[in-house]
Amino acid sequence: MSSGAISPDGKYLAYGDRKGVRIKLIATGDTQTLPQPDDLKGRYVEWRISWFPDGTRLLGTCGELTVALDLASSARLARVTTERRSIWAFAVLGGTARKLRDHAGAWGVSPDGALIAFSTNPGKYGDREVWVMGPDGEQSQKLFETDEHSAVEGGAWSPDGQRLVYGKEVHSTDSSDKVAQVFESRDFKGGPPVTVLKSGPWWTKGAVREFYWLPGGRILYITGEQDLNGDTCNYWELPVDARTGEPRGKPRQLTNWAGFCMDNTSASADGKRLAFRKSATQLSAYVAELEANGTRLSNPRQFTNSEGLEEPTRWTADSKALILESNRNGPYAIFKQSLDGNAGEPLLLAQSDTFIGDTCISPDGAWAVYDALPKNWSAFEYPGQPTLGRLMRVPITGGPPQWILTARMSGAPRCARFPATSCVIAEQSADHKQLIFTGFDPVKGRGPERTRFDVKPGASYGWDLSTDGTRIAVVRYPGRRIDILSLNGQGTEVITVKGLELEGGIDWAADQKGLYMVSRTKEGRAALLHVDLQGNIHKLWEEPTWSDLWGIPSPDGRHLTFPHTTVNSNIWMIENF
Repeated sequence: MSSGAISPDGKYLAYGDRKGVRIKLIATGDTQTLPQPDDLKGRYVEWRISWFPDGTRLLGTCGELTVALDLASSARLARVTTERRSIWAFAVLGGTARKLRDHAGAWGVSPDGALIAFSTNPGKYGDREVWVMGPDGEQSQKLFETDEHSAVEGGAWSPDGQRLVYGKEVHSTDSSDKVAQVFESRDFKGGPPVTVLKSGPWWTKGAVREFYWLPGGRILYITGEQDLNGDTCNYWELPVDARTGEPRGKPRQLTNWAGFCMDNTSASADGKRLAFRKSATQLSAYVAELEANGTRLSNPRQFTNSEGLEEPTRWTADSKALILESNRNGPYAIFKQSLDGNAGEPLLLAQSDTFIGDTCISPDGAWAVYDALPKNWSAFEYPGQPTLGRLMRVPITGGPPQWILTARMSGAPRCARFPATSCVIAEQSADHKQLIFTGFDPVKGRGPERTRFDVKPGASYGWDLSTDGTRIAVVRYPGRRIDILSLNGQGTEVITVKGLELEGGIDWAADQKGLYMVSRTKEGRAALLHVDLQGNIHKLWEEPTWSDLWGIPSPDGRHLTFPHTTVNSNIWMIENF
């Protein structure tokens, strides 16, 4: 479920899911599905829904998503998302949806139904302009814009329809790359903004994630912090002057929940019924047997059973245990867990000053090698910018970490399998037009440059080193072309994947006759594929939604590990709020 909103009279719930937009009568549970616009049929879209004040129409922002791994970071979960957005109006009693505007995101309809507020014209960090238009998309007018170092992040009308409250993401103008959020209120007819709240970036502890202006002079907002399953969120309220939007008291925490997060807040016109989407995520490591030369899975099963987030990253050299990055004990640490089902032993405890990136195993199997990033590092804060990190090693039997080298790595470090001795990192050239692949030794440190590959600045790429250390596979996401670079001077081989675009994952098969990669199904789900060196594909696994997915074969080629994401997402309601 991607979004939901309660009707102004509090009797209906409108929500969007992968099959379209639905309306549910709260009292009986009866549900009707509104026809998907013809222009969007067969595409993977997500809807953000709100109501027109008379309850006869819905306003929807359609986001057509393209998601790819971000090579600029060494963490698998780092992603770059682009959206093709459009604003639509749906008649509740049926009929064809009407497109009101392209390349824009709707904030909502004014309480009198006369104006729709929306943002558009993205800059470096997001939309920079706020506009209004009539209820049918007519007579659009720009209200204001931010500077090049800022972006607007969503907004809401005041209950009297005279003001807008919105979030603004502000980036530093120096080289510190600091980000802050400022929430402002502004008379839509003109005048200077009023600061309502200030916050750190939304992904940091205690920062504001969403807000809603309730009747009676209250702004309701959500703060969050990380927990074992991702995030815990709670509601706060701030009293404001209904006329000026200025704060007239201190914030007060309203809930003390744990284990889930909320968004898509909406309320009935009288403020007595509040609806929100409640969601929680569970990430587990799965293991399956490989059959038919690595092109088919059998007996897929959950391998980890903690309540934390469990990310499989590599196998030990003897194929008898998995290396996992897990927050099962709180902060992220590296664990080794054998296939016989033992609970797992820590190789590296959580580090107070670093964020643990992806892990690989040295060719001799003696070391786990990982990228240690600054503790305050975030893939959201530094999109497309490789962060200076330290490449570290820790004994496979456990022990203190040791420094190898320092670099701005693009993607994870990779090592070949014994008897090969190669390990490689990738770094961007100064002009961001090439990936420079450099060898390293887990004990001796940085080695010579191995090869280079031309890239498009700002695009997303993935790569992996072959198990014998002689080739590097590179793919641009999304795309169908895989470049196989020779490290022995034998030229580049190009593979064109047949039928599907690749959007994530890249791991060589144990026999080096193919790669494990990820694509998106027409229903918007993540599919794990085996791609052979002729471009033929075999689908191995399909997740129920689009989620982080990759496949790592054991060195003996008998098993495959991959993450499985379970998302529980439903709309909840509070009465007499």
